[in-house]
Amino acid sequence: MMDVSFLRTNLDAAMRRAIDAGELPCALALVFDGDREYYDGFFGRVDLERSGAPDRDTIFRMFSSTKPITGMAAAMCVERGVFSLEEPVGRFLPGFADIRVGPERKTPARQPMLRDLLSMTSGLTYEFPWDDHPGLPTVEFANELGRRGLAFEPGDHWEYGYSADIMGAVIEVATGCRFGDFLRKEIFEPLGMRDTAFFVPPEKRARLCKPYRRDPGTHAFVEHVERIGHLGVADWDAPPPFESGGAGLFSTARDMQAWTRMLLAGGVAPDGRRLLSPATFRVMTSGLLTARQALTFTWDNCEGQQYGYFNHIQVENGPQGLLSARGAFGWGGWMGTLTWTDPANGIGCVFLVQAVDANSQLANRVRNVVSAAASF
Repeated sequence: MMDVSFLRTNLDAAMRRAIDAGELPCALALVFDGDREYYDGFFGRVDLERSGAPDRDTIFRMFSSTKPITGMAAAMCVERGVFSLEEPVGRFLPGFADIRVGPERKTPARQPMLRDLLSMTSGLTYEFPWDDHPGLPTVEFANELGRRGLAFEPGDHWEYGYSADIMGAVIEVATGCRFGDFLRKEIFEPLGMRDTAFFVPPEKRARLCKPYRRDPGTHAFVEHVERIGHLGVADWDAPPPFESGGAGLFSTARDMQAWTRMLLAGGVAPDGRRLLSPATFRVMTSGLLTARQALTFTWDNCEGQQYGYFNHIQVENGPQGLLSARGAFGWGGWMGTLTWTDPANGIGCVFLVQAVDANSQLANRVRNVVSAAASF
């Protein structure tokens, strides 16, 4: 039973403290179940040179919060028989057909499989100079990455990298549909996610939140400006050549609430259409790491959690001491975005900020308040 008074009092206080202390330029949070909204809070300024807090329709750069959506697209392909997870990546992307490992360019013990992509155990890392190839389309980028080789043997351990981008390319090849079009037709349109895409058209750009970073000398927030920059993602105003399944989406709180409510419903859209079967949804939210691989999943204090389909899944309390229940899952983004779903308590949360190197713990504070309020 949600204690709404506890939730409102403590979330308002936590959000306001963080903004007043200069931890973040702005922040918003929504807490809800499938039918009701328990909390909405909008704090700070989307542009530090002007007044105006974020709202439900402010557009945020989601960066790695893109990954779980790519994971769901892959799950849809699995249940439709488009591919299975035991197929080699090289079947779809010829750049991976003669893959090599390490600086010695060794032949791997086995080929990377699609399951290696979805568990981030593929051997792909983020060690790739994107500026070498700033205009490559999605599939060409993936093939180029394959030709460059793997950092380690497929399946050896968990390591963060371009696996979700490669999965986006696999989906494009396997379905014969451009990756962004697949997401739009199969996920965004059924959920009414009108502002979620790999670009922000000119007529929507006034709603785009200004990104900030912490100046290392003054510790003040200054505007973060990039052209191609981080992970090959930029503020595109038209469909880009490279649709990054790992970092490329823009979205809003309204759209991400619709996404999270679908997850709370076990893969069912608001109109009753089932986007994923119960069996597929169960596997997608259970984790894919073997016991040995799970020991290497230490990213951002993820010890004690599982990982699969580009989500971390709470299986026990980790060193971060979060109060969230077993089975809670989600993933965050480079500029501070975070959505998570707590099936045990029947609640979801959308938390959106837009800052680099902020070193704020506000997201964890919010998660703890929400979990505490849900347990009363």
